[in-house]
Amino acid sequence: TERRLSAVTPAGRERVLASLPGEFTLQDVSRDGRILLERVSGSAELRGFAPGDTAERDLTWLDNSDAADLSADGKTFLFTESGSGGGASRAVYKRQMDGSPPVRLGDGTALALSPDGKWAMCKLNEQLVLLPTGPGETKTFHGDSITSYQAAGWFPDSRRIWFNSVEPGHGVRCQAQDIEGGKPVRVLPEGWRGGLVSPDGRSFAAVSADGKFAL
Repeated sequence: TERRLSAVTPAGRERVLASLPGEFTLQDVSRDGRILLERVSGSAELRGFAPGDTAERDLTWLDNSDAADLSADGKTFLFTESGSGGGASRAVYKRQMDGSPPVRLGDGTALALSPDGKWAMCKLNEQLVLLPTGPGETKTFHGDSITSYQAAGWFPDSRRIWFNSVEPGHGVRCQAQDIEGGKPVRVLPEGWRGGLVSPDGRSFAAVSADGKFAL
């Protein structure tokens, strides 16, 4: 990312002083025209402890790796690369906990792995997207009246997804949808957000708009 440093006269005339790579913050300007700049840099590490490991393993990929989900057997995880290396839309990766090189699945912010390991759910441009972790076609969900998708996850059968969504004139709605098609079906009363699904797929751990928890 490139940042531009400019000067502006009282009359509004602007001139570019420098174009600099990275992020900078202007702290001060001296009487003789010298400037004090702060270079801002940040990164996030990702660490894991896999079955059979005797010590933590550094699983960071580029400059800002953020874990999203872990498979039931503890061997595969899903993460988002959101720094400079992730690009403008961020990038979704899967990686084995043994530290082998990750596999880039596509653009977006990673949300959840399907229980059968065949799909990675992510959010991209306010749409829910299912990226195949192997051979297969990407699936995109974009409800006609849905303006925003929030938390989302899978049912145990790996055939249905659930998501909390926002629509004009309504509170948050928790809905379910078959990944092969069809319309979303509301599964919780309006205003309740889904969180975790029980192993039998029949119950949600949910929270209401006023902060009450329920099963």
